[in-house]
Parts: sequence; structure tokens; C-alpha cells
Amino acid sequence: MSDVYLKCLFVSVAAAALLLVGCSQGGRSLIELSRGGTFVVYDPQTDRIIHFGPVGGENLLYTTPNLFQPPDPDGYVFRGGSYTWVAPQSCWVGPDGRLDAWPPEPAMDRGPMKVLSAGADHLRAVSPKMRLEMREEKSISLDADGTLRLTITLLPTGPKPPQAAGWCLMAAPSGCIVAVPKGRTRSSPEKLLREFKAAGTEHGKWLLIDTNKIKGVGKVFIDAAPVVAVWNKGYWFVRAGTDADAARPTGESAVELYFALSDKLVEVELVGPCRPVLPDGSNRWNESWHIIEAKSPSTEPLNRFLPKP
Repeated sequence: MSDVYLKCLFVSVAAAALLLVGCSQGGRSLIELSRGGTFVVYDPQTDRIIHFGPVGGENLLYTTPNLFQPPDPDGYVFRGGSYTWVAPQSCWVGPDGRLDAWPPEPAMDRGPMKVLSAGADHLRAVSPKMRLEMREEKSISLDADGTLRLTITLLPTGPKPPQAAGWCLMAAPSGCIVAVPKGRTRSSPEKLLREFKAAGTEHGKWLLIDTNKIKGVGKVFIDAAPVVAVWNKGYWFVRAGTDADAARPTGESAVELYFALSDKLVEVELVGPCRPVLPDGSNRWNESWHIIEAKSPSTEPLNRFLPKP
């Protein structure tokens, strides 16, 4: 653990930007990772990546002033950053054991995670047992070129293997440009799809969405390769998942966007394959995260992340 920087942070939020200032005592225990020009901060107490960006640069994730607010035992605190849930949402279980699609149970949403190992450029952590009779093991590492590798593994905690998928969400500020591969789209509510299509322009194999043009609230589902990119602050933040041809949970899509412009954010989501949760760890979902400096939202640098035909 000598290579892990455990620091408390003073937080200043201005225009949705998080300023991190380290100190040597008190506060939350956060893990910093750095390699290849990429800087990451992970909070095991809320199971969130709260900073991802170039070393010395701005945070490409959206975080809120609630970032370090104590948990609400009866509700949900939105903090922003990037976090992982279990899909489909229709299978979530409430405190009374009945199906309950909201709020997410604490063990799934924020752990707290037990850190199993960590170093200057990697960590591995595991969640408590969920009501869904599974737990999540998560590993985060940085390659020499700064690529972040995220692996989510669902493991059973009960005798009957459930079916589920890893689900990784991240918050981006409204006003950003979102690029998704072209594919079949639907929305909830249905009227949101008209706004989504009006806000989009086609560029080769991509659809660029100007989030400034979307005023409604709801979710858009895109049946396409599990790749999504956000252009903001002069960078493309690209996320690419594996298993492009695998089935997603009923009612879900590989790429999902949740618009809540009144809260000045867009949730960018990738959903993994729906598989049995078995002890051999075969229900695994991998993502790679990339930072590409870009003065304009040209889709040319994104094409290499699409699956080859």
C-alpha cells in the first residue's frame, strides 16, 4: 500500500469543476492513480470514480456539491462521477424483499467497497453482499499510454444463480457533445426521441448529439456497439465496452443516455451482456477509457473504437 496516495480533499465546486487539494490528515480516504498522463481519483466509501482527466488538467467527469455528503439511509444522494449498478433495473429489490426499481440499494450503489489491493496505477475492490444475492468485484488500472481499464465481475452470494449485467454510468455536464454509434433508437417518454433526433447530426458511422438542444427529461436507448464519447473542455472522453454482439437485459440497450437538463447533467451509460452470475466469474464486463485532445468534435479519432466488421 506504500504506493497508494490516501488523502483528504478540500473541495471547491465552480461551474461543475472539481478542484482537488491534498492534505495529510482527516477527511475521506481516497485513492489516486496516475500513469501515462492520466490522473484518476477513486472513493471506495461511495464506490465512485470522482476524477478522470489528464494530469494537471480538468476533471472530465461531472460532480456535484453533494460529492462528500453523508449517505441518506432512506433515499439516494446524487454525487456525479462514475459508478456501477446491476442491470436490469426492473430486478432491483427493496428492503422488504419485494421488487423495487428505486432507489438503488446501498450495497449496490455505494458499498462501501473493501479495497483488496492497490498500487500507484491499479486497484481491486469488492462490494458487500447485495439483496440481489450477488456482489461486485471491480478492478481499475492504467496502461502505460494512460488508457483506463475497468473490469466489473458479478459473483453469486446465494444458491440460485441470477441473470444480470454490469452497468456503468457516468455524469457529464449539460452543454457537452455526445457521440454514439448509429443504431436503432427508442426513448422513455416517447416524445423525448423527437428532441433527440432533432439535436443530432450524422457524421459517418456516428450520431453527434448537441445536449444544449434537449430540454426534456428521460432516457434514450441506442441499440449499437457499446461505445460512447463525450466532447467537453477540449477533449474526447471515449468509453469502449466489449461483447458488442451479446444480448443485453430485456428493456435495456448497450448504450443509454439519461437527460436531466434541469440538473445540468447527462448520464452516459454502457450496459454489459446479460449472463448467469456464476462462481467462476464468467459474468464479466470490460471497458476501456481514453482521453483524446480535440479542438473540435470531429468523429475521425473515434472510428478506431468501433468493432471491426
